[in-house]
Amino acid sequence: MVSDVGRRRFGALFLSLDRDGNGFVDGNDHELVVASIAQQRNLTPGSPEHDDLRAKVMHGWEGLRELADTDGDGRVTQEEYVESLAALAESPEGLDRIGLSIADQMITAMDADGDGRLDLDEFMSMAGAWGAAAEKAEALFRHIDTNGDGFLTRDELLASMRRFFLDEDPDAPHLFG
Repeated sequence: MVSDVGRRRFGALFLSLDRDGNGFVDGNDHELVVASIAQQRNLTPGSPEHDDLRAKVMHGWEGLRELADTDGDGRVTQEEYVESLAALAESPEGLDRIGLSIADQMITAMDADGDGRLDLDEFMSMAGAWGAAAEKAEALFRHIDTNGDGFLTRDELLASMRRFFLDEDPDAPHLFG
């Protein structure tokens, strides 16, 4: 059973995903993220790079919609989101499946130089697009980068994802803040 700490953590993550503040996570929130990242990277709408970024971010939305949009209305409420994550946290297999999927999507969407990992600038671009303060995002990067090489790998992101779902310390750092 997911603790109150976990449920609060899931709720806080929902609020960061709701970029337009309308009380739902939907495709528009993900379009806002695309616009933010594109602006940071100086990508022109319609360019191959912009279209590639958009496809990757929107793929993430489709995965979230399939996971959490339980009433099929094309948007995810906070309750749907929290309950979906709580169900995942109950299953080690489900947790690893979604954790790996999110880690892979993050690297795929944000790896601007194509080296298969995220450097600080790539991570900061992503974190800023989702509304994280630069100082907090940089500290989080340093925490997730457990080997101190200046890059976040799939394994490091997955380990942080596990901490997000399973750590009972409300102040413990993890992938989402």
